Amino acid sequence: MGDATYQDNILEKLIDEFSIGPVVDLSHQKLSDYDMPIVVHKAIIKQQCKELWLQANQISPTGAAIIADALPKSSTLETLYLRDNRLSDKGVCFLAMALSAPNSMVKDLGLGGNNITDAGVQYLAEMLKKNTSLTTLYLRHNQISDQGVEILADALAYHNTTLKELYLSSNPMISDQSVDFLANMLMCNRSLRRLWIQSLDLSEDSKARLRKLNEEKGSFDLSL
Repeated sequence: MGDATYQDNILEKLIDEFSIGPVVDLSHQKLSDYDMPIVVHKAIIKQQCKELWLQANQISPTGAAIIADALPKSSTLETLYLRDNRLSDKGVCFLAMALSAPNSMVKDLGLGGNNITDAGVQYLAEMLKKNTSLTTLYLRHNQISDQGVEILADALAYHNTTLKELYLSSNPMISDQSVDFLANMLMCNRSLRRLWIQSLDLSEDSKARLRKLNEEKGSFDLSL
């Protein structure tokens, strides 16, 4: 038995261990793009899992495209965690296209730590204008700047009524220039209930302004 076949068998058995419950957790397994067809077939299509955790692996845009292609084939997948991989903007593009489909079921999407820039945020913003299922979006520890915040905030202020939680912490290129965009988003959006923006390059004055808006909004979880 070749090494590749042996590794395939190990992965299949690992996925089988999660066959009873709704969650398939394959985080920290050193999985690569090569493994994604097996993950898609076994976890998404065959087992119809509700949650798929693929955090801290070695998945690139090629693997993201394989996952994205499978999303329309699942009527059960609601949570997809891909934190700390190698997706980049190209991988985000594939996922955003799939999530723009009217039959998208995914509610929670984790994309932290994937070297996503403002270009990737543009894909996500266009997706959010069409998507009606996504309620939680994790974008922590990326390379998003004020321009990306402007794009995202505009989509959420005027074109989305379903997202409830947005996590943008630890994007150090986000500065005081983003405060107007965030403030407008908070005033105009009616669905968002949580915004986490810790470890950004915000001054105390900017934080105070956002806190005041948060108090006025009420029933909102703003973490600075």
